[in-house]
Amino acid sequence: MATSFAKQRLNTMGLVTGVTATGFYLQDPTGDDNPQTSDGIFVYTRTRPALRMGDCLLLQDVYVQEFYEKTELSELSARSLQPGNFCGTGQVQPEPVPLPQLALDPALAYERVEGMVVALPPFTGVVQGPTKRFDGNEAEISLIDEELFPYIEGQRIFQWQAENTTALMFWSSSLGAQFPNIRWGDRIRVEPARGEQILAVVDYNFGKYQLLP
Repeated sequence: MATSFAKQRLNTMGLVTGVTATGFYLQDPTGDDNPQTSDGIFVYTRTRPALRMGDCLLLQDVYVQEFYEKTELSELSARSLQPGNFCGTGQVQPEPVPLPQLALDPALAYERVEGMVVALPPFTGVVQGPTKRFDGNEAEISLIDEELFPYIEGQRIFQWQAENTTALMFWSSSLGAQFPNIRWGDRIRVEPARGEQILAVVDYNFGKYQLLP
């Protein structure tokens, strides 16, 4: 859903929750108390910014745009980024979300948390596409929850199978995670480095939701 602030300039603030080769994710640690709207967003800077996770920032006079149906901030000037001390504990509370399901539009679970840090349960995934590697050492893998595998005809998902593709999870290494080279049909256990939940930032790129651990 496109934002009503598109093509406007505004001020905002928040915590840096992840840094990529072309920008960073910013999340309001307090939020707006509306569970149906996201408290996070991607900020496009073209090159890797000199920021770290946990930095508290005030963004001034930044431009709101829709990039292939993804809402993001851009056109930062030298004065746009200002450090702040108004982010409370310096942490965001991850939002629990379910694993994708068959025949259930992933937007129902993920659109409201686009750009935010989320928490997912550990799972065993079945690979539905080999590791894709892109420029800048970024990689992507597509998985389906092993518990759904018996319900997939032929045990393989094709793009024309609309009711099955909704269960695909696209994991991206944009935040620096290291992905192995895997092939279709491989099984991998996805678990958190610490704690009981997998933490990731939700992004939306070219028509699909991505999870960035």
